[in-house]
Amino acid sequence: DKYVDNTDTLQTIATVSARGEIKDSTGSVVTEIPNLNKWTPIGSYEDETNNIPFQGVLDGNNKTIRGMYINYQEGNVYQGLVSYNEGVIKNITLDNGYIYSAANIEGGIVGYNLNIVDNCKNYVTICSESGQNKWYTGGIVGINNTNAVIRNCENYGQISGSMGGGIVGRVEGLMENCKNYGTICGGHGIAGIVCDAYGQVVDCINYGNVCGTNSVDSVGGVASWLGSNYLLLNCGNYGAIYS
Repeated sequence: DKYVDNTDTLQTIATVSARGEIKDSTGSVVTEIPNLNKWTPIGSYEDETNNIPFQGVLDGNNKTIRGMYINYQEGNVYQGLVSYNEGVIKNITLDNGYIYSAANIEGGIVGYNLNIVDNCKNYVTICSESGQNKWYTGGIVGINNTNAVIRNCENYGQISGSMGGGIVGRVEGLMENCKNYGTICGGHGIAGIVCDAYGQVVDCINYGNVCGTNSVDSVGGVASWLGSNYLLLNCGNYGAIYS
């Protein structure tokens, strides 16, 4: 097994993954990481032909990564601890960090998820630019693809921007047993759990306040928009909704 036991090693995974040299590797954060400073996401995606997904297993061993800072300007379309995920990411908590992005899609843990995100928590603030051409912000994941899974995740961070959800911006696959406690504010569709629900949302609860700006199209406690093939089962909202 391979273990991630300090900041330099975790950053190396990001750097090597971005070069396309890491495949099916396993990592486990076994010590507290006090400060990551400016962060380069693991994996990358510029377009359909220029992308390098993370394909390993990143197990945080229930430890906390503190101080992750992302200030996106150009290049990588997806932002988060992991940009573009085809692997398994689990047991990680993000705290005392900040993500600002003009990208189309951002999430605290993963920007675009094609596989599994399990038992992760986000406390960092995520702020995206508002506007009709700005797409999807989530406390845990930006977009959860058709066959992807998010489970047992919680968001406590404040989310602001366009088309935002406490857990995920858009879900096309399965999301189950997730909770949001953070405040969600923005326009063009926002909700406590998921902005756009095109997949299965099961056993998810929102406790955070949802605040729509003047430009908001729809506001929801659990979801703001229900697309084709959606399923909401055993979900609820206990947060205040303002618009």
